[in-house]
Amino acid sequence: MAINNYSIWFTTNAKHELLEIYEYISNSLKSKITADNLMEEIEKKIIRLSIFPYSCMKVRTKPRSTIYRKLNIKNYLILYKIDQYKKRVDIVHIFYSRRDYLE
Repeated sequence: MAINNYSIWFTTNAKHELLEIYEYISNSLKSKITADNLMEEIEKKIIRLSIFPYSCMKVRTKPRSTIYRKLNIKNYLILYKIDQYKKRVDIVHIFYSRRDYLE
């Protein structure tokens, strides 16, 4: 049985947010090992989305009522959309979990 994996695509914002998280933990908190471990865990969970894109719950943002799916990883949330026609998971935002991401 062949598995039709989805490709993974990051928005420019998501790439920037991921880099900011890494730099904050690595430089400001002076914990490069923790930053590296977090990036490794994020990578593994995002790769899993290529196989199981519908595994996370839906959330709706307030201003535009956009529907995303939410992946929790430690103290961070990843918001993503699924493009069924392109067979692609679009990583839209990566936030610290205590931030009001629905606004």
